[in-house]
Amino acid sequence: MNIKQRLTAPTPTFWKKVRNIMLTAGSIGGALLMLPVALPAGVVTLATYALIVGATGSVLSQATKEDGTINLEGMPIGDLIKLQEAFYRKSNITESEKVLLNKVNDHIRKYQEKYTSN
Repeated sequence: MNIKQRLTAPTPTFWKKVRNIMLTAGSIGGALLMLPVALPAGVVTLATYALIVGATGSVLSQATKEDGTINLEGMPIGDLIKLQEAFYRKSNITESEKVLLNKVNDHIRKYQEKYTSN
């Protein structure tokens, strides 16, 4: 299944809700960053994280199809690293998240091997 088919395939209800929450978080973060006033460094940092997590989470949620899988093939390395960092920041990871994290780690490792073994 290519990326176009995956993104246009039916998205489960749960993942639609996650996508909408992530889009909202990303929008709020982007809006805060675009304000024409000086904001405290903590607010700017929080807005940046909200924008990054929101964008990444919404793309991953949309890429989830009916069987609950996420296609990591062809995903930009930057998105894989952001996903990995998001998992590492969580205090408690479920078993299914551990499986996904292992797959993400494998893809990052393959990418590093491909581009660093000259």
